[in-house]
Amino acid sequence: MSFLAQSSSSGPNSAVVFVGWLALLAAIFFLMSRRQRTRFRKRQAFLSELAVGQSVRSIGGIVGTISELDDQFAVLRMEDGNKIRFLRSAIADRQDG
Repeated sequence: MSFLAQSSSSGPNSAVVFVGWLALLAAIFFLMSRRQRTRFRKRQAFLSELAVGQSVRSIGGIVGTISELDDQFAVLRMEDGNKIRFLRSAIADRQDG
């Protein structure tokens, strides 16, 4: 009988457990938001470095060379000579080669 009474009173305080979980969730949130900010900064740097004449791929998979570029739009020229106008943010990455 005395063993059961001791085990129930010696358990961790629920406030301490709550604070521990809260600290863990705060740390996870901080690490995830930091990673997201880093990705955003890299993406913004990539978009600001775009230049006429670069070969790029759109988020839809269309590959072309930038023939015109402004703050909001990019015009890609395909191999067959057709031109397509994209939002600058729709450029996924550069194509090498």
